[in-house]
Amino acid sequence: MNKQQRELQEAIALVERREIDLNEALKRVEVMVAECQQAFKEALSAKHE
Repeated sequence: MNKQQRELQEAIALVERREIDLNEALKRVEVMVAECQQAFKEALSAKHE
């Protein structure tokens, strides 16, 4: 399991235990999505060089 999948599962578990609210979990997911998008863009640009 990769780092993003682990972080996503941790965020879900925290919400289920009510240790963080949904807004905080959403922020974490948005950060992960942005990181994935950036990595994808970097991979694409490296492929085209």
